Amino acid sequence: MGHDGKPISSSRIRKGEIDRDGQPYLPEDIGKANFILTKEVESNLKDPFGQLFEGPEDDTSVAIRAVLEETFGSHGPIIAVGDVTVKTLQDLGSPADIALIDGKTKRQEWAGASTIDTSLYDENLTCKNPAGQLNAELYHACKGAIEAWSKENKTTIIDVDGEEDLLVLPVCLFAPENSVVMYGQPNEGLVIAEITNELRDKVQKIVNQMK
Repeated sequence: MGHDGKPISSSRIRKGEIDRDGQPYLPEDIGKANFILTKEVESNLKDPFGQLFEGPEDDTSVAIRAVLEETFGSHGPIIAVGDVTVKTLQDLGSPADIALIDGKTKRQEWAGASTIDTSLYDENLTCKNPAGQLNAELYHACKGAIEAWSKENKTTIIDVDGEEDLLVLPVCLFAPENSVVMYGQPNEGLVIAEITNELRDKVQKIVNQMK
């Protein structure tokens, strides 16, 4: 039996509901408290979670076109973290199934954010999340977006009042197996991370290092 009294099963593990020991990937109290970035976590986040596709910073479509070729036929949702990534996918006619934006790039206001088409999504969510933190509001927004896709195949865009930099962490834990998470690696290109149990275990260790 898992932590919630329900049987441990491979389908629940693949969906990201529990780990192989029947425990939640994220601490249960993250839905009630703020988790704060530490220097140790910040250092770990400098290494890409997946495959890095290099491309010029002034034309992110170069890297994203290569990513789209790599992810063609993916069985899980395509999840994009970051305004530039979300906008470029839209421009290429392949909007993400789940998109997370905050109106910034490299923690600076980005003029192109106003051109992101939120009407392309079934659900539009907003939440607040201070810089360098994962809070309850953001936690529930991410979880709800992934559940909406898994249960009803609904697409969602989440507009974060604050910063979405750390959203890669809960997204990697909540997303079902075979999902693809895309996010920009500053000054280098675009990272794609395919969700596997091994990746979840890595991300879980990083989250556990937060205060």
